[in-house]
Amino acid sequence: MLTTNAGSTTTYFVSNYYEVVNGLVTKYYYAGTQRIAMRKDGVLSYILGDHLGSTSIITDSSGNVISETKYKAWGETRYSSGSNPSNYTYTGQYSYTADFGL
Repeated sequence: MLTTNAGSTTTYFVSNYYEVVNGLVTKYYYAGTQRIAMRKDGVLSYILGDHLGSTSIITDSSGNVISETKYKAWGETRYSSGSNPSNYTYTGQYSYTADFGL
């Protein structure tokens, strides 16, 4: 288990499958090493990745697009729409940019 504390937010990472932020549990589902879905607050969302494993599109359980993100060559966001419920972004890595107000 890994714990991070950014200001008043405490995040616990329990293996690659669970993330607990201030008591709210998010469970991640995998196909091999690719993260393909998440259940947050009882809501199931599907994660569609690109060829680098970046989180590109997130849909609800009916297939409606919740968010879409496209990246430039080194991970800078090129295009973003909707509200991305996941902190896993470019190449599938956890992004701490919100913790720093970026």
